[in-house]
Amino acid sequence: MGNGKEDTLARDRSFFGIYRVTAVEGGRLHELYSGTTLHGAERFRESCAPGRAGCLPNDGPGPPQPTRYYSPWGPVGQAFAELPRPTIQHASAIGLGAGTLSCFSPHGGSFTYYEIDKAVVRIARDRRLFSFLRDCPVRARVVLGDGRRSLERAAPGSYGLIMVDAFNSDAIPIHLITREAVQVYLSRIGPKGALMFHISNRYLDLEPVLGNIARVLSLSCRIQDYKPLAHERKLGYTRSKWAMMARAPADLGVVGHDSRWQRCRDAPSARTWTDDYSNPLSVVHWG
Repeated sequence: MGNGKEDTLARDRSFFGIYRVTAVEGGRLHELYSGTTLHGAERFRESCAPGRAGCLPNDGPGPPQPTRYYSPWGPVGQAFAELPRPTIQHASAIGLGAGTLSCFSPHGGSFTYYEIDKAVVRIARDRRLFSFLRDCPVRARVVLGDGRRSLERAAPGSYGLIMVDAFNSDAIPIHLITREAVQVYLSRIGPKGALMFHISNRYLDLEPVLGNIARVLSLSCRIQDYKPLAHERKLGYTRSKWAMMARAPADLGVVGHDSRWQRCRDAPSARTWTDDYSNPLSVVHWG
């Protein structure tokens, strides 16, 4: 998959992190990193030869194709294929990254990103680096500010699906994964809506945190540790872990019966994370 050489296309930093965009596979793949954590990637179309004058990501027909964590065969692709249509019609995400998630939205739908960092917005909107915000079938709206606080200002029932994609391996914003946070999300989805959490992490096992919250709030919770098959890995898709919650199993549609999604593991002996209590050391991978 290319010569392995990595070129740095852009660097930026803010109060929230240090970012860099690199080009690999002979320039055909752009990757966004926050520290050492990958936060999005986009592949050039083969018809757009690297280095050609005016060649931009995904020049050519068709929308840009999500890659890395965002496989059409993985949890995100399954969610948009298997959740009821009214659920995915109006979706939102806390965490912008490169702007990948909105490419899964159906035609005629809407997608809103909540992003706290202006630097990330600058990078995602730079058409020399990424084209998701420009070329996905649904033109996403970006709201700048803390995701949870911004959602509190949205109208109740604004969305069918809220996705939390703001965790990384270096640090996690605890206030986005507490009982009260989930209650805010629930208040902003419709009666049959769903929540989705991206919890891939090298150092922390966040599954029991979500499992405990789901148990306390009487929510249905499913989780998938997606391991791409060989042909999927060749296409650039990587392992990822996602959890999904809803008020009732029926609200998860086909996902609720899909064997790839297992019941979330909880930890009854551990305290549920709240705005007043959390214990990241209790979920560290010590092995």
